[in-house]
Amino acid sequence: TINNYVRLKIMPAPVKRKYFRVHIAYLIMILTMKQSISISDVQKIIPADIPADIPEEEVRATYQEYSEKFRHIALFFNQQVQDAAEDIRTPDQPGEAAVSRLVIESALIAGFSKILAEKLIRLCGADTQEVLAAEQVPQP
Repeated sequence: TINNYVRLKIMPAPVKRKYFRVHIAYLIMILTMKQSISISDVQKIIPADIPADIPEEEVRATYQEYSEKFRHIALFFNQQVQDAAEDIRTPDQPGEAAVSRLVIESALIAGFSKILAEKLIRLCGADTQEVLAAEQVPQP
């Protein structure tokens, strides 16, 4: 799998068959994004012209920014789940029905998040007005 990521140019090649922190940082970013968007979409987000000798400081800055976003979104998501799970903790609600509702809500949020990510990826490097015009539903 890692060789495929290198071949797709979404992570730098190993140096003399050895992987370093740079590679681990890329793998973490790739694998977390791959959970919700396709590898071809990940390829559109991560630069395709990654030099083999990319400075570690540059990767560190990119990874720190990514980690910061990850933590921020994780905290936000956790708060949303806590709020949504209030029904589960309420004794007068049947637990199974509340859990089912939370599963449905989570699936819907995941679906909408995936749609949003895919639309935003289409906007990357494209003419925004052209993309938006192409997605307009014709009025009858």
